[in-house]
Amino acid sequence: MSPQPQPCSPGSALITLTFPDSPQSAGANAQPPAPRELVVDRALLFQASPVLRGLVEDVAGGGGGDGCSRVPLTGEDPQLWAVALQLLQHEDTHLAGLSWDNITGVCRLAHKFGMCVVQKSCLLFLTSNLPDTRFSAPITSPKNVLHAASLAERYLCCGGGDGGLLRPFNIAVDAAVRAALPKAVMLTYKDFNGMTGSDHFHKWQRASTRLLDALMALTNQREYMSVVAPGVQSQVARSLLDGMQALISGMYT
Repeated sequence: MSPQPQPCSPGSALITLTFPDSPQSAGANAQPPAPRELVVDRALLFQASPVLRGLVEDVAGGGGGDGCSRVPLTGEDPQLWAVALQLLQHEDTHLAGLSWDNITGVCRLAHKFGMCVVQKSCLLFLTSNLPDTRFSAPITSPKNVLHAASLAERYLCCGGGDGGLLRPFNIAVDAAVRAALPKAVMLTYKDFNGMTGSDHFHKWQRASTRLLDALMALTNQREYMSVVAPGVQSQVARSLLDGMQALISGMYT
């Protein structure tokens, strides 16, 4: 459902956002059609999006309904815009409109149009739902911890620098990578007898190889380079090196 526009600010007017190339649903099992028009306070959009200010300034606005000036947003998804407007109008105070299904699109929308309020809402959603992310989830899913951290890095740090906002994601990535590494096995060397417990060591070696192969397969995926942001890739590399160093140093007594 299209969000209801708030009353206009003094001296402002309503404008209608249109989505001329929005696809129409078809067939008996089709999803409800997305709104092809959304009405919004011109002043709200002017303040929320520096990118759209010039376009908003060029329209006169109107009193609502058919009298609203129309602003076409070609190539945009009206469903994502409906979520963004709810956040801007403070109608969705519990972030109920955000979900794992639309968070990627809303993050990109907020970044593209410089809507800092929506960026902060997306960051809050991802941070509060970090416990639901998994290292084992498909890399193309925002439920993968690397994907979620990459969304935060790429799209949600408005104003330059992260100001510590990415710290929860760095901690989560580091913990996930270290948890995926093999656990140390204690090996003992004795004079003239070589290494004891060789059977135990070889079992550990085979199990560790499988774990490391899985990590290598993840980083070698074609989607890894495009989905995972450069800072997150560096975090993965650091965590791998630190984890392997700790693993090697903890193997011997």
